[in-house]
Amino acid sequence: MKYINPYFDSILLYCLLKEFNVLLGKKVRAVKQDSENNLFIVFFEHTLLASIHPFFYRVCLLPVEGIQNLKKHSFENLLKHQTVQSIKQFGLDRIFCIHFKEERADVSHFLIFELTGPSSNIFLLDAESVVLAQMRKSKTKKKVTYRFGEKTLDELFQLEPERELEIIINSIDLRKELKQRFRKPPAWLSELLSNDDDTIIRNVFQKIVTKPKPYLVYQHEHPPFISPFQLSPAAQATKSFSDALTVLYDSIALEETRNKIKKAVTKKIKSAKKTQLKLNEDHKTVHMSKEFKGKGELILVHIQRIKKGQKLLKVTDPYHEQEVIAIQLDPAKSAVKNAEAYFKKARKAKRSGEIITKRLFHIRSEIKSLEHLRISIDRAESQELQELKETFLPQKSLKGKPQTVVRRFRTFCTQSGKIVLVGRNKKENDLLTFGVAKKLDIFFHVREAPGSHTVLINDGALSREDIHDAAKIAAYYSKAKHSTIVPVSYTERRYVRKSKKLGPGKVLLINEKTIFVEPKQPPRIPNKTPPFLKTQHS
Repeated sequence: MKYINPYFDSILLYCLLKEFNVLLGKKVRAVKQDSENNLFIVFFEHTLLASIHPFFYRVCLLPVEGIQNLKKHSFENLLKHQTVQSIKQFGLDRIFCIHFKEERADVSHFLIFELTGPSSNIFLLDAESVVLAQMRKSKTKKKVTYRFGEKTLDELFQLEPERELEIIINSIDLRKELKQRFRKPPAWLSELLSNDDDTIIRNVFQKIVTKPKPYLVYQHEHPPFISPFQLSPAAQATKSFSDALTVLYDSIALEETRNKIKKAVTKKIKSAKKTQLKLNEDHKTVHMSKEFKGKGELILVHIQRIKKGQKLLKVTDPYHEQEVIAIQLDPAKSAVKNAEAYFKKARKAKRSGEIITKRLFHIRSEIKSLEHLRISIDRAESQELQELKETFLPQKSLKGKPQTVVRRFRTFCTQSGKIVLVGRNKKENDLLTFGVAKKLDIFFHVREAPGSHTVLINDGALSREDIHDAAKIAAYYSKAKHSTIVPVSYTERRYVRKSKKLGPGKVLLINEKTIFVEPKQPPRIPNKTPPFLKTQHS
């Protein structure tokens, strides 16, 4: 999936910083962060958003009331209650500085914002330009003096953006000057350079210096771009550059969400088609039911001919006398036991046929629905995409945020409401089986295939149906999930032993029983979480 990559240019930064002057003299209330490399510096009336996302790096002002449920950033320890003294862009680079000062203690700090693409970063400096902390963590722990390229902070402060703009305006070869400075020109500049009249271009840059105005220019089937002047009559004026930037990135975020949902749906379609292919292959063996039954009957008919330890029985086909049927025998079993084994295979093949037919019907319907959904995603509005996002895209949480133990495990209910817990990896399997499960809880694991540890909470009133439902879940969360019928072993937790030889997550079972089930994932029901699983873990 390709990222929709907007271009945050130095002229846009210049225009934004003019708006940031409302922060001068304002005191910092808090410094927060989210899980997407976004920093929020909160003031009483405004919030400064600064993102160092590798593709969506940017800065803008946001309303205070929209900021909530964020984690404290370490910058807050030094910046809280300090006042903004100055805001300065260094030349026409995508880099600027905010000077903070604590009046009473006469302590200064500087935040340097480098909005330079994938390497974007934010540095916190002391009054001596020593880097105290940075947003993107560095491998070196040694304190260093800040530099941007070869320039020190004092040298950077000598670079004036207005001076650079005047050089552009007064240059003899205007187009050459612009091409040298903007090797990758933003969309608005590319459109401007298509004009043959240099005077118009100079006038636009003169207006940018004195009083730039934000406009959104919409493109067919693409996110809009921001222009610091009215590029065309169709361009839409906005209240501020921050508002324009918010609209732009909301639009981009919407398209990113749309693309991610389509990718997730496509993945589900691929998985469903893989299951369908497996079911179609299994369906070819359904006719074996009659063959197995016939072989069992022939063994009984010719039981007198079968000797102890015999491995093969050859008999004339009763329906085609010219053909001979070869029947494999288990030499360790009697003739009757061999016949019973074939009858058992016949019954299993017949049951499998019924289950496969049913599953094929459902999987075909699922594929059809998913393919229809994939087409409709392109036309989905914001609210519809949000609902689809909750369905198809897993939610991330901030590091360090307290979580309940139950969120570590997949949690389900049987049809009668009994709790079933499933581990997600080797570490969780160990935690679930040997740290959470009680000795009388029922442990499940598929036979002869890797799979997740599955535990059915024993409340003293478990039924055969509960065992059956939990076994289906264990089968679903295993490498055998695409099989039609899966053997699942189960026993009480007290009969499960760790295996040091086999490694983490591997266990030995004692007194286990085996049940054959169809893999199935029931819906999760989080409100059925047992009380003993709700303890907090950081």
